[in-house]
Amino acid sequence: MSFKKYCLKSILILALLEGLLFQDYSYAATEPAADQQIISAVLKSLARAFIATADIEKIKRENIAKIERMRQDKFEVRRAKIMQAVKDMPAPIKEKYLLSENMSKDDAITAIYLLDKKRLYEIIDAAPDVMLARLFKEHVSRTSQQIQSSQLAIQIRKFWDNLIRNTAAAPRH
Repeated sequence: MSFKKYCLKSILILALLEGLLFQDYSYAATEPAADQQIISAVLKSLARAFIATADIEKIKRENIAKIERMRQDKFEVRRAKIMQAVKDMPAPIKEKYLLSENMSKDDAITAIYLLDKKRLYEIIDAAPDVMLARLFKEHVSRTSQQIQSSQLAIQIRKFWDNLIRNTAAAPRH
């Protein structure tokens, strides 16, 4: 996966538009801790950098086409995940960008169609630090669990353990 695609999926889409998964947490009244502010600042900077260099029109066309092809039941699941993810976004942002629990496929397509770089920057800036930090930590946790259970990770761990054992057993000069 290219760096641009990773940034898009990990930051914008994970954080704002692509069916985020997280528990029923309320971030609105929580003051962000220093680590949350740092994580959020890095994610927002990467997202802004991606937006500055990405072909937003192409991405919009691809996502609109994806929604048009999507079965209604799959769209409803995706919409529910998105609404859960953006529930702590400021209400004016949700209203301005047509995000609602009753959003239809046509509404979603219209919302995507209306996005431009300026509006994406506004959404990025409005994302609460605590929410972004939590989503990032959950993403890292899921990814770590997947890697730990993969065969490649097991082989790398065995190699590393053997390397450490052999290094410790090697005579010192």
